[in-house]
Amino acid sequence: MDASLTTWRLRAIQCMACCILYQNAGAAIVDIQPREIPFGHTTDLTVTHDAPVSLLVTGATAPAAIIATTSAALAATLLLDDALLLLTEQSELVICDLNGTPKSSLQLPAGMNRGLISWEGLVVAYGASGIGLLEPVANGFSLARQESSTDMAWLRAGNRQLIGISSHQQLVTLELDADGTLHQTGSAAVAETVRDIAVDGNFAYLAVGDAGIVVFQLAAAEGLKIVARYRSGGSANGLVINNAILYIADGANGLSIVDISDPTTLRQLGSHNKLGSTSRVRMDAMGLLLLNSDYQLHLVDASDAWQPRLIGSHDLSAGPAISSMQFTRNLAYVARGNALTQVDFSNASVPMISSEGVNQGGSRRAWIEGDSLYVADWFSGLHIYDISKPNYLRQLGNFHTAGSAKGVLVHGNVAYVGDDDHGLQIIDISKASDTHRLTEVATGGLAYTMKREDTLLYVADHRGGFHIVDISDPAHAHKLGSYDTQGKAWAIAVREKTAFVADDNAGILSFDITTPEQPLPIGAFDPKGQAEDIVIRDNIAICAFFDRGLYLLDISDPANMREISHIPIPGNARGIAVAGDLIYLAAWDAGLQVVDISYLTDPKIIGRLDTDGSTWGVNIKGKYAYLLDWWGGIKVADVSNPKAPRLVSRYHARAPIEQVHIKGKYAYLASGEAGVQVFDIKNPLNPIWVTAMDLPGQVRDVLVSDDLLYALNANGHLDILDVSDPFTLKLLPHAAVPKDTVAITGGLRFLALLDAHHNVYVRDLANPLQPGAPQLLHRGVNAMQVLNEHLILGTDTGLVAYSHADFKSPPATLITAQPVLQVHGNQDTIVAALAGDGLHWYRWEHASLVDGELSLAFTQTINQLQLHDNQLLVATENALYTFTLSTDNTPTTHNYYPTRQRLTGFDMQGTNVFFAGGPTLSSITLLPPTRVTPIDDHHTRITFPGAMPLGRYQIRSLDNPDADTPALAVTLVRPKQPRLSNEMFKRMMPSGPGQ
Repeated sequence: MDASLTTWRLRAIQCMACCILYQNAGAAIVDIQPREIPFGHTTDLTVTHDAPVSLLVTGATAPAAIIATTSAALAATLLLDDALLLLTEQSELVICDLNGTPKSSLQLPAGMNRGLISWEGLVVAYGASGIGLLEPVANGFSLARQESSTDMAWLRAGNRQLIGISSHQQLVTLELDADGTLHQTGSAAVAETVRDIAVDGNFAYLAVGDAGIVVFQLAAAEGLKIVARYRSGGSANGLVINNAILYIADGANGLSIVDISDPTTLRQLGSHNKLGSTSRVRMDAMGLLLLNSDYQLHLVDASDAWQPRLIGSHDLSAGPAISSMQFTRNLAYVARGNALTQVDFSNASVPMISSEGVNQGGSRRAWIEGDSLYVADWFSGLHIYDISKPNYLRQLGNFHTAGSAKGVLVHGNVAYVGDDDHGLQIIDISKASDTHRLTEVATGGLAYTMKREDTLLYVADHRGGFHIVDISDPAHAHKLGSYDTQGKAWAIAVREKTAFVADDNAGILSFDITTPEQPLPIGAFDPKGQAEDIVIRDNIAICAFFDRGLYLLDISDPANMREISHIPIPGNARGIAVAGDLIYLAAWDAGLQVVDISYLTDPKIIGRLDTDGSTWGVNIKGKYAYLLDWWGGIKVADVSNPKAPRLVSRYHARAPIEQVHIKGKYAYLASGEAGVQVFDIKNPLNPIWVTAMDLPGQVRDVLVSDDLLYALNANGHLDILDVSDPFTLKLLPHAAVPKDTVAITGGLRFLALLDAHHNVYVRDLANPLQPGAPQLLHRGVNAMQVLNEHLILGTDTGLVAYSHADFKSPPATLITAQPVLQVHGNQDTIVAALAGDGLHWYRWEHASLVDGELSLAFTQTINQLQLHDNQLLVATENALYTFTLSTDNTPTTHNYYPTRQRLTGFDMQGTNVFFAGGPTLSSITLLPPTRVTPIDDHHTRITFPGAMPLGRYQIRSLDNPDADTPALAVTLVRPKQPRLSNEMFKRMMPSGPGQ
């Protein structure tokens, strides 16, 4: 299993793209031919437009368009088979077709404006003025009856009754009399604020925020009554039910999926925790549509309820608040302000710029000693964290092991690390910032986890069984005895003179270890599952079986272990921590599960906390649980209330990244209060966190030169790190910089520093470890770059250049123009972003610039430019634009990549681009370029390469990149394979003896 864990995490990018047309004001696309493009062949299509256009770019996003507007803000929507009903805040009901074309309208009583539902062939409107029953008539609806006695906040349809919540927090049921009158049949008080209701049969499920789900039985003889409560782990905001499964928009927990086949005992299935803080959920045959607090729509495939997966997203953050949404036939209808936007998910894909595949390390197992947390990280070895402040973890040091660290145990000043095929690594940790290896013990298998008894260490060696190691002298540790078990030894526990091994498919095995040199098997417990962890308390063994959940065993007779009880666990049971009568279980994709074993024969899950990774291990200290969250990093949960664990901090991805610098196969991140973070980017679709250096203050920018990293710190420090080994950073003496310094660049002989007041300072690097004092060089500077032995400055009055050799000489004035906001170049060319005048190209000749007579209108604010060979990359706050330049620097190929998070900077390696702006690194692999060739004022040719991935390509004219504008589309399709008859197939097959 271990070898394949990362396979499914690799992002499937480039599934869909769209083409966006920058244009002169008023230009619109009239036609596109052809509308379908064969996959695998270079193909031309012709775009017809009604006015000249200047720029075409290709990117990835779900097509979206405003299809209807109303005179007042929209309050609610309802989808019928062939109609859209729009209810405004002024209680006007507008009936449209599915394209948004209005057919009729109806004015409802004032205050009847909170919601719409379909029930018993009627449409029901409700609000402060009660409930209105609407009957269909020609081309619309009429108000047949009004029940005005109840101020309704929520209303849902049940079995021949309405179920709702009044504004006074009463759950009410209503039925329709023979004469068409609604009357109340039941009521019950609800203590919590209700955020949504779903009804299934005779049960109503109420989303009540942090308190989770409250289940009411509706048809009880004694009236409405609560039959179950369920804490979802997040904040239950929105609900959908389908086939006895409850789907919860669960706040910061994303999506939670719960089995409600027994309404009195809800059981967690899967979850997805990478969707932001979700507030609403809708469902159609394609999947679940969730809305988060940043107004991003996420389409999730939940056909496998245990492992839902993200298949598409769309960003609606630019615009008014969203009041309602519907989803059907792959189309989302979103009401915001007085407009209805349609988002087409027919060919959905994850956003191109994404952190979906980013790996925050392979935290597996940990050990707590005092105020230190020692973590075995699969990818980078041993890491040591200060946990004296659980809400503010800091890394103290690390040791990069040669193998893949799986488990760790600490005794005294020595850490014992199970390092996979590199056996047992024994490490001196007396000084966390300067760890070093004492020795290693080859194990022959894959060294995993350990237990210690006095001077003996018991090592579970996976495919090598287990070993007993003498550690009386750690520097000369040696094996005493071994036993090659039948299965794969994941974990080991010791009680008196008996060892118990979690041995995968072989179950739990017991051994007599009275003679360490000769362990003897004495018993086994095998429920036909995969045993992965074991903890012993008195005569009870607590056992995690990956695929079957949690077992409690009576081991008073080790030769005849007996099952006391068993409880299935959501996700997969992996790691165990015990505190009193509570078991804290790392449940892989289901995060943390808390199991109460007060009654050994009846264990119960009482609390849960999902994570955005896959929880492999857990450790408890006081009221905090430390979660080892594979892919998601290290997290801390407050478990003082075990029924409602609460995430209080995390080490990885805890602060926004301000800048990124690529050197070789590693990305170095300026991560604000999270210091300097390092990612291995050998696999660009799956960057892996390897280490960090926590520094005081805010790290705003980094520069790597040779084997030194200069970290620009907001507290007035220039921190210098030795990065000759990217897995083990070493802090060197720091230097002072001017306060409010925000950016750094430089060459072999100098550093240039830009502060928030637009001043540039330079520092001499004759001695890199002791930079000279900063000297003010130039005022009024907006951007800077080192190029061709010069420091190029974009200033308020144009471009100037200083020679590296002599910063005391006056600068050369390159161009005089309006302010230059960004600048970047290569050996021959400089591109500058001029205030209010787009992008301008200049040729670099003999330390001076020649106007390239080429400009590009670009109205958005540019955060960063980079020019690599013949490719220009332009980053705005929410997108990356790339332009491939011809020999005369004319942009001929243009691509556009939107993002779900703010972009503050980027760096490039090959065809891969890595971005700062969010709390973790994000990346893309650039699409094959589509060539754009103007034909005349009304026609443009777009050439799609044969390597362009399958998908739907949206073509739209665009004045404002954030606008929802109507679009035409082209689809890239795979050619149909000819069908072969049986006779044709036989004729194609070889015949004779060699067949």
